[in-house]
Amino acid sequence: MRKLQTDEDLTILTTRALVAAREAFYDYLGKDGTEPGYWDIRFTAWLLDGDFCQRLERVEIEQEVKDKK
Repeated sequence: MRKLQTDEDLTILTTRALVAAREAFYDYLGKDGTEPGYWDIRFTAWLLDGDFCQRLERVEIEQEVKDKK
C-alpha cells in the first residue's frame, strides 16, 4: 500500500474517489435506461484517525441538476 505524505494528499485522493463513485452511480443508472438527472446526490466520506475511531475531516461532493431557463 502506498503511503500518503500529507493530509492534503488524503483529501485530494478522497475527493477523486468520491468523483469516481458519482460517475459510477450515474453510469449504473444510465445502463439501466434511467435518466440520472432525476437524482440530486451528495457523496460524503469521513477521514478517520489511526485507530479508526475519531472523525478528522469530512470530504463531500454534491451535484444538482437544475433547469436553465
